[in-house]
Amino acid sequence: MDLKKTIFIFNPDTDFAQADPFANYTPNAKIRAFRRRMALVQSEIASPGDMILLLDGQTDVEMTSLPHYSAFSQKGLSAIRPDEIKHIDYGIYGFTPWGWNQTLRRRLIKHGAVSSNLPSEESLDRLRELTHRRTTIHFHNELRSLGIHSGISSPYEFTDLTSLEAWLRRFPESFLKAPWSSSGRGIMPTSGQPLPLMLQWAKGIIARQGSVMAERAMDKTLDFATEWECRNDKTIFSGYSVFSTSGRSVYKGNVGADDGSLRQIICQHINEPLDRIVECQRKTINKLIAPFYSGPLGIDMLADRQGTVNACIELNIRMTMGHIALKKPVCPSSVF
Repeated sequence: MDLKKTIFIFNPDTDFAQADPFANYTPNAKIRAFRRRMALVQSEIASPGDMILLLDGQTDVEMTSLPHYSAFSQKGLSAIRPDEIKHIDYGIYGFTPWGWNQTLRRRLIKHGAVSSNLPSEESLDRLRELTHRRTTIHFHNELRSLGIHSGISSPYEFTDLTSLEAWLRRFPESFLKAPWSSSGRGIMPTSGQPLPLMLQWAKGIIARQGSVMAERAMDKTLDFATEWECRNDKTIFSGYSVFSTSGRSVYKGNVGADDGSLRQIICQHINEPLDRIVECQRKTINKLIAPFYSGPLGIDMLADRQGTVNACIELNIRMTMGHIALKKPVCPSSVF
């Protein structure tokens, strides 16, 4: 059992960083502002003696005005800045970011972190492939083999515009998604959009990330998720989350309630046994992800007006706001 104290790092741009194969990603001003404002969010799941690494070097005065400062203060947590990384005692502390990626590893090493105490470059290359949205295709296929289907069409991956155009003409009510993005960014709802605009958007995504994902839209009534922890090839179920999104699938916030209440909300919207869905998800994680990854994981789902469940609309191989809500069921009402 790992008894080390934790240095938490809030890097909500991790999915975007995965899109850069050269590990040189720099978040835009909007993402940096969100990262700076929410830097203490992991205080809600931290334990006394843990630390928060402030990637943006906030002063002690600025910290007092940040959300989640009360948890930071009440738990007696400490903050460190990037220029203090070189002084870390790795016999006591280990890093736990929102999500690992090569850019973060390179930045930590630049500021003095010891590479042998970080995930290897090879393991982060494997993680990058897992976080590609094509993993949801494999996830759907595995769920289908276990009997979780309900007529849901699996996502598709396109590398050329000709095939994508034919698909969009056949399924005009859809969503296009960049292979790496998060919180509803990098997603285009196609309903009512001119075909040339959609193809131009997809062309840019293919040029930057190699492909574009496409999914058929559902008449959604509920966004919800299961939260997990992968540890030493074992998959541990952590709980449920129910959250709200905008019409463009941008995350807005979590429903504040205990796990039993969240389960009741979910069961009122679906026509499949929830326990069966969770157990099939567990088996699929054990097969596709747990052998290659240790850490938090969230599976976003949705239900439609007929109670049909899409049991994997997004696969978040990192920490999520749902994990924070398990400890403190009040999450930000908006993101970057």
